[in-house]
Amino acid sequence: MIDTLVGGLSFPEGPAVASDGAVWISELRAGAILRIGRDLVITRYATGGSPNGLAHAPDGTVWFCDQVTNAVRRLTPASGEISTILDRIDGEALAAPNDLAFGLEGDVFFTCPGQSRQDPTGYVCRLDSAGAAVKIADGLLFPNGICLSPDGRNIYVAETYGCRVLVGERNGTSPIRLEPLFETPGPIGADGVALLPDGTVATCVYGSGLIRLYDPAARTINDIALPDRHPAGIATDPLGYWPLIVTGTATGVLLGVTL
Repeated sequence: MIDTLVGGLSFPEGPAVASDGAVWISELRAGAILRIGRDLVITRYATGGSPNGLAHAPDGTVWFCDQVTNAVRRLTPASGEISTILDRIDGEALAAPNDLAFGLEGDVFFTCPGQSRQDPTGYVCRLDSAGAAVKIADGLLFPNGICLSPDGRNIYVAETYGCRVLVGERNGTSPIRLEPLFETPGPIGADGVALLPDGTVATCVYGSGLIRLYDPAARTINDIALPDRHPAGIATDPLGYWPLIVTGTATGVLLGVTL
């Protein structure tokens, strides 16, 4: 079953479900971050940029990638303050950061696709709790969605124009080797990625109007058709109202998906 929870959104991205059950998303084209309560009441926070993927920090702030300011930024909901956490790496501006995920130690992993739709120049970074950032993977065709396993050991990355989802095992602060996990239909490909409690990997396939589910144990694939051709962001709901929360950018909707 697929429920349309909210409509009329301006290129919604980056869903994340908070501990109180509220869904947080970004409106990339409107330059805003939205909190959507279970009562569907919406609170908007202007960011002055183009926010994309977002995640909740342990301290209750909302961190997000901004592809126009080329920065990882932070929203403090209590005050509405927006601050920049990181905008450079190796002496150069970040390449249009797209999505991020927190590790167990408070470190942050984020993707930077830049202009890597044809040339494999995209990369993945790790920002540690002390503020030091390093590239941990590169040579990618538009790295997009990112998530971690519950134990923080494995990193999953959607390589959009590679039409696949990759997985790599963390090795301290060393670079990681990302290996293909499963393929997705083209001509665009995997966008957001999320991990279900049973270990199933779910990704939105932008341009194909579906969610692809991959069971690593059984090595099986199942596709769920969506009412929006360009699904982008995807997240699990820890409270179990909907197994998956998905943003549809073609029609500007937030969807609740029951498997």
